[in-house]
Amino acid sequence: TEAIVEYENALKSWKQQHGMQHPLTGWGYLLLGKALAANGQLQDALVNMRQGLTVLDETTGPQNPKYLAGEIAYATVLEQSGMRVEGLQLKSEAERSLATLIGHQCMDCTVSVAALR
Repeated sequence: TEAIVEYENALKSWKQQHGMQHPLTGWGYLLLGKALAANGQLQDALVNMRQGLTVLDETTGPQNPKYLAGEIAYATVLEQSGMRVEGLQLKSEAERSLATLIGHQCMDCTVSVAALR
């Protein structure tokens, strides 16, 4: 419950400082949604997460790591709320897109950071 209040305050601040069309605002909606889901408020969580994804889609585009991470989080809440098939399908697509995006980030690099692990 404390996290919900804190994320609501942060979201309010981001909307005042940056407006609705800013990645921080979109991410704030997603964080609030995750907190709501953790508190069992799944329908409110889905509403906030959809809003966050809409903002991120309009500001960063769907081929952005934050957007894709948001889709994965949203898919998890879909599953929790009983929409298992939709959630699993969305999660699978988002994870595949994220893996592809990460794989293409360093096409012309001579050394891969992943190789340093």
